[in-house]
Amino acid sequence: MLDNPTLWTIISVAFIQPSTNLPNGRAIRIFLERSKAAPLTILLQLRLSSSSPSRKTIRHPAFQALVREAPRWKLLHLVGDFRILRIDHPMCMVESLPNLEALVLYNREASESLSNFRVVPMPSPALSSS
Repeated sequence: MLDNPTLWTIISVAFIQPSTNLPNGRAIRIFLERSKAAPLTILLQLRLSSSSPSRKTIRHPAFQALVREAPRWKLLHLVGDFRILRIDHPMCMVESLPNLEALVLYNREASESLSNFRVVPMPSPALSSS
């Protein structure tokens, strides 16, 4: 049963700073390995302590592992600090997100209401005619 890739496709990670309780990079790698090539649902919570995304977060093994698997992301739920979406941020420097169907953004600082959710459907890749 544990070898079923779909059991490992939802990954929830919190990067809350300042904190010594950052995600376990090994646990994230296990989820990524066991999910094989299946599309992923990523729940990413970011609460950063300074005016710019922390190098500690960007260089963290769990964060790096998730970014490397960005082409497999099907759903991305981003809660908290959206500064990480800057165009020059390493998370945004992925070559392709061919499987991304939806991006859900929620800013807890603004309000706890569900009205802050934003779902952005991603266009399907254009089919080439031969």
